[in-house]
Amino acid sequence: MKRKKLKTLWLGATGCIAFLAGVQSVSVFSAMTAADAPDTVKLDSLQQYYEPVEFNHQTHTDMSAGDCTICHHHTTGQPPTNKFCLHCHNGQKTVSTVSCRDCHSAKPFDASVIQEQQKDLTRYHIDKPGLKVAYHITCVGCHQTTGGPTGCQDCHKMTEAGKKLFDVKK
Repeated sequence: MKRKKLKTLWLGATGCIAFLAGVQSVSVFSAMTAADAPDTVKLDSLQQYYEPVEFNHQTHTDMSAGDCTICHHHTTGQPPTNKFCLHCHNGQKTVSTVSCRDCHSAKPFDASVIQEQQKDLTRYHIDKPGLKVAYHITCVGCHQTTGGPTGCQDCHKMTEAGKKLFDVKK
């Protein structure tokens, strides 16, 4: 009886948090579909050096015929399939997020991230790349095969801080 109450409380709290955070309501027991996804996604984890990228999610969803797993390792309500994810998530029945930044750190070499990784010495830095690498592996790799833009500033506009950091003269 106690376990059932805890499960009910957890499910209720999860729903409240998702509602308060402005997250689209997705049942814990059902998979998210391409129709549930936003039309655009703002990629802004490096906004100190680059202006945010307004990623046209709808266009990419249309190109993939609604198959979310072409870009994401999984979709909500499904288990991860990526071989690196399975090191930690093997046997997990479902996942609740497809957001890259929920698993891939924007600061992969930050002391707190390295300390967390050192708790399991069977993992290496290649198991889970940082957010920037995760985006680029997926995006640039696909763009190279489909003829999409691959130049840095095709997608990113540098801020003044970025120009200074990378010693851009223009």
